[in-house]
Amino acid sequence: MQTRGGRLYLKLNGAGFDPYFTLAEAREVGAKLGDSVLLGLSDAGPVVMAPGAVEPDDLPEGIKAIDHRSSTCKA
Repeated sequence: MQTRGGRLYLKLNGAGFDPYFTLAEAREVGAKLGDSVLLGLSDAGPVVMAPGAVEPDDLPEGIKAIDHRSSTCKA
């Protein structure tokens, strides 16, 4: 997961958006992995949040940034 300026980066994934980036995808978008925080574990592995290096309005095609207050999580 990546965040910057109070916004969460989401990548287009089929019919919806996905907050999870592979390590390679995170590096591609310039995630500051040295400043990342382990949030927990999922079935797919560790869940890590890293600061993004790209301003939300400058993200590449296929990645959007939404306000943290707009996101919800299902347990």
